[in-house]
Amino acid sequence: VSDQSPAPGWYPDPADPAQYRYWDGTGWTAETTGWGMPTGWRSEAPTGPVAPTYAPATGVLTSSGMRRLSALFDDVGRIIRLAWWQLVVVGLSIWAAATVIVVALTVSAIDFAALDRALDVTQRTAESTGQRSSVIETQLRDAWSAVPRIDSPAVWIAIGLVIALILMFASCLQIAATNRLGIDAAAGQPVRLGPAWRSGFIGGVRLLGYSLLWLVVLLVLTAAWVALIALTGSVVPVLAVLVGVLGFFGLIVLTFLIAGRFAPLTVQVVVGIGALRWSWAATRGKFWAVLGRALLWSIVASIVSQIVLSVVFIPFSLFGMGLVGTAVATPGSGPLQSLVATLAVSLLSLPLTMVMAALSYIGIVPIWRDLTDDPVYRSIDDAGQPITPVA
Repeated sequence: VSDQSPAPGWYPDPADPAQYRYWDGTGWTAETTGWGMPTGWRSEAPTGPVAPTYAPATGVLTSSGMRRLSALFDDVGRIIRLAWWQLVVVGLSIWAAATVIVVALTVSAIDFAALDRALDVTQRTAESTGQRSSVIETQLRDAWSAVPRIDSPAVWIAIGLVIALILMFASCLQIAATNRLGIDAAAGQPVRLGPAWRSGFIGGVRLLGYSLLWLVVLLVLTAAWVALIALTGSVVPVLAVLVGVLGFFGLIVLTFLIAGRFAPLTVQVVVGIGALRWSWAATRGKFWAVLGRALLWSIVASIVSQIVLSVVFIPFSLFGMGLVGTAVATPGSGPLQSLVATLAVSLLSLPLTMVMAALSYIGIVPIWRDLTDDPVYRSIDDAGQPITPVA
């Protein structure tokens, strides 16, 4: 860079003339504007390397102290444009692996040949016009008792808990990895799968911990609510009804409070520890702005996802109808074939459905950026540590 280096300010971005990038006087920063013409913009762009530092956020803020609403859509658009294939790869990989594990556990616990016979006996029993005899009852009981490969209820409970944890962790892993991709793309940093996977596993474990914590709190509150209803019901029945109604609406209000104050939590878990404390403090005084933006993008993402999935699922639907039709028309085939065909289509479509769910996750990144005017929180490096601004 020559001694006549241009003064710090906003200049047309050499990589994307449609936006502006900040020049700190010695090099390009990764901070760009997506919400209109910045104050102090220059007509000519200097040359120089991109520096992994960030200028403080500028631009018109709303009364809530957050960027204008259009910034949300600008960030989301930039994320989709720069990281769409990485988002697809992450979602497909996670949910394909989760599907294989769940199927393997299910096959190890259920005898599908016995299930086929049990379904057949049940179907013949239902079609019987005569009164059910003790012989038929015995056949039904024997047929269904042979379906599980495992007799211990404790083992079945353990398998159920393992499957639930696998699905929860898969969801948390996808949220964390997706948000890492979104952070880098929105901030103009290189979008790579390696850092996304590393941050995804670290942040996914943290997010799983927070999810389990919230689940425990919810179960405790629900148990206390039910106990209070039972206690008041034994004394004043009318009061029990009032407690039940107030408790129901109280849980709904609490859920909204948690959703609004903890919305940025899913992104902050990628940056570092203390996400719960940070998220609660950062949203103080901005609850309705955060909740409103989260709900708005949730609605938009839901509509977009349904449109895309409706179109993409056409071949899946035709394939599923063909499988079920073939199973029904095949001589000697039982109801199990139709059930397996239906489940197969559902399992094949699960990864694609969860890929589209990433739209909702990346909508939290702009909200997180609205709450982090401090440059240290604008992005993170390959080690998952915040990029520290140069003084």
